[in-house]
Amino acid sequence: MTTATWGQVTRAFSRLLVLVTVAAGLCSLSASAAERFFSAASRSDFVYSPTRDILYIANGDQIARYVVSTGQALTPIRDPMGTFGLRHIDLSIDERTLAVTDSSFNFQARVLLVDLDSGTSSSVNFNLEPNEYGTFGVAWAHDGSLLVSSLGFGYYDQPLRRFEPATGLVEIIARVDNGTSLRANSDRSVIAVETVLTPEF
Repeated sequence: MTTATWGQVTRAFSRLLVLVTVAAGLCSLSASAAERFFSAASRSDFVYSPTRDILYIANGDQIARYVVSTGQALTPIRDPMGTFGLRHIDLSIDERTLAVTDSSFNFQARVLLVDLDSGTSSSVNFNLEPNEYGTFGVAWAHDGSLLVSSLGFGYYDQPLRRFEPATGLVEIIARVDNGTSLRANSDRSVIAVETVLTPEF
């Protein structure tokens, strides 16, 4: 059984998720002196909110939620579209909004936004580019904007979009590899863009 400190969790979300996964689909993480198990059979990514002490896990067609200090399972947040394609997840710098990408085949590229204060969710849709079919990586920036990468057919480059929730502005700022992951540093002033030769399906 593999365990990790929360410091390690904040430094390496994706890699750690693989390390703590066991065959039954359970995540095991050390929280203080107590060891907690978080069930998420279709997990693909997760993020922790220190203010709320809640772990959010992208898990198929829902976002699983657990109180870390107690291990209590909260009611999952369901994707209204029910596409079973929720992929990567990120938490805004004020810890009030989750952004989750949707890797399923859609007529539009989509990101699910969840208001954690009200519990409501909404979809942000982008017009598809040629050979594009879904969204993949996601990262909140320090200015409140959202960067989103995409999935597509074959080895064609895909758009890297910047979305401003406050204004609704959407712009393509670059073209990156198909299935590119995005990760922001602690103050979200820098966002790492992982280039890959093949998509991470």
